[in-house]
Amino acid sequence: LYDPYVTEERSPYQRAVDGAVEIPPSAFAGARWERLGTFGDGADAHAYGAGDGWFDYAFSLGHAAAPTLEARLSSEWPGKSAPPDGGSDVAVLVDGVRVATLGVIPDDGAGRVEKIALGSLRAGRHMLRLLVAPGPNAHGLCVYGNARVPLRIVTGAAATSRR
Repeated sequence: LYDPYVTEERSPYQRAVDGAVEIPPSAFAGARWERLGTFGDGADAHAYGAGDGWFDYAFSLGHAAAPTLEARLSSEWPGKSAPPDGGSDVAVLVDGVRVATLGVIPDDGAGRVEKIALGSLRAGRHMLRLLVAPGPNAHGLCVYGNARVPLRIVTGAAATSRR
């Protein structure tokens, strides 16, 4: 039997900008999905995973903080044909600890901005995992972003959070 999942590791990348750590969606440290890839580098740029699986994003903080994740997310359906009930349940984990569970919108090709408090973190390296567990609401995940709107770990001014 073969493993029906695609697993990929990459060199993580981040940049510090105005009190935030910015990570392009395609700069995940690791991922495992039934179907996995990245698309584009313009306004529609995103990393996608179909079915159940996860994206890991590595990030480092220069000082202790209580950061907020800001990310544009949706489920993953080929094209923009997701049915109204085609969203996904996404667990957000930091260093292996669940900090939130989201119901992301059905794939619309653009996603919706989600803001999640990540808790108190020490200075140093951390791992953010966006996980879609197997089950009836496992419709994949798209993480959108580009040079203007990347995945952000905001360490500066407080942002509205959602748990």
